[in-house]
Amino acid sequence: MFKFGNTLPFIISVAFLFTGSWGHDAVAEEGGGEQVRPGEGEAERLFESAEQKSQAFQAVTFAFPIRTLKERIEEKAKLYAEARASYREVIDLQSETYTVESAFRIAEMALDIRDQLKALPIPPSLVTSPALADYRVWLDDELISPAQDEAVRALAFASELALSFDMAVQLRAVERLRTIGLLEEKAIGPLLESSYPEVREAASHLLP
Repeated sequence: MFKFGNTLPFIISVAFLFTGSWGHDAVAEEGGGEQVRPGEGEAERLFESAEQKSQAFQAVTFAFPIRTLKERIEEKAKLYAEARASYREVIDLQSETYTVESAFRIAEMALDIRDQLKALPIPPSLVTSPALADYRVWLDDELISPAQDEAVRALAFASELALSFDMAVQLRAVERLRTIGLLEEKAIGPLLESSYPEVREAASHLLP
């Protein structure tokens, strides 16, 4: 395996975020209570709090030198975990307006990590090094791919959650998938099982 300095902290900082299960059982476990559908006011309040944490997360950007990159990844990992936990609280409330959208926001945060890793410049010491190809493989396998996999899981979960609501919510989920653009079958699949023919047809048009 390629070794870029002390890479272990980077792998741990990013990969630990993308462990654990997705699904209704996981939501109930993380949320700490029975799923209910309260007034939208409480869901809106929690969603706005999660949005503030997400904005703080997005403000952290990756950059070299290596010490800066390590610090930024650790900071972004902490903020990701905090924002994700807040969005999961909203999901637990089963709000027609905010529950499915919260799952999509988690996916977008994972994609933010992926895109920032992709945008990292090649370290100057590797520009002409024979190890450059190994570095690119390592970056993709250990950091970029786990971030994208997390996004796909979150998108699939959002699609699954949408099935608990009416056709309007499900069609909004289809449109959000289209907007985000990560159109993998795993993410779209739950909506293909919708009880509404209109939703199944719209979702089928997203398939590659």
